[in-house]
Amino acid sequence: MKTALLCLSLFALGPTLFLPSEALAKEGAAKPHIIFVMADDMGWGQTGYRGHPVLKTPNLDAMAANGLRFERFYAGNPVCSPTRATVLTGRTNDRAGVLTHGYALRLQEKTIAQALKGTGM
Repeated sequence: MKTALLCLSLFALGPTLFLPSEALAKEGAAKPHIIFVMADDMGWGQTGYRGHPVLKTPNLDAMAANGLRFERFYAGNPVCSPTRATVLTGRTNDRAGVLTHGYALRLQEKTIAQALKGTGM
């Protein structure tokens, strides 16, 4: 079984699951897989595992069938760019300098990708 580090976000910024280092050690110190899903304006019942009559979400359904379900979601901001800045940096959008759509992330901001790269993952 492969270890996964999962960041799942639907409608904006959602909960994050981090596996403890002991779990990684049991897997032979394998690098974790990262799954990140972000959907704009997705409602609570708009997945197959929630019974939506039209929308097909086979990958989310498979994760839900294996016990991974996120039931509550929170947005970093009601606009897309600030929400992405919140997800990438872990900081509020105003601290990251992205006040509304069209603002770029400041170059001095450290992203989660940079943080993971620095750990050798």
